[in-house]
Amino acid sequence: MDEVLKWAHCLTVYFIPCGVFLVTNSAIIHRLRRTGQPRVGKSTAILLGVTTLFTLLWAPRVSVMLYHMYVAPVHRDWRVHLALDVANMVAMLNTAVNFGLYCFVSKTFRATVRQVIHDAYLPCTLASQPKGMAVKLVMEPSGLPKGAEV
Repeated sequence: MDEVLKWAHCLTVYFIPCGVFLVTNSAIIHRLRRTGQPRVGKSTAILLGVTTLFTLLWAPRVSVMLYHMYVAPVHRDWRVHLALDVANMVAMLNTAVNFGLYCFVSKTFRATVRQVIHDAYLPCTLASQPKGMAVKLVMEPSGLPKGAEV
């Protein structure tokens, strides 16, 4: 059962997404070549970049997982455990790198992120209080009678 779960995990988080990326990218590139557009647009560049990064950053995790499954169990060799931890960190790095890639390439994405951060309602800041609302900076324990001390 453990082996089935590991293969299902590899299929759902790596092989199927890579297959979808490959088919989608191939269709986009084929259509661009057919229409005769010599230049690759920003959207296509972002898509190719995200796909390439996903493939490169998730491949070590899948490789180590398959190695662990067929060659060396984690409890027998600490190096496999360490390799699995490092591969997991590299795979999670994919999220941060994608965000950075979008920010680097797309002015619209940067502007949207800036606007979302600027418009975020943070109830813990004084600036987010509605106009006319008094802010009391002294904290009092709730439920104690007036004049009681803690």
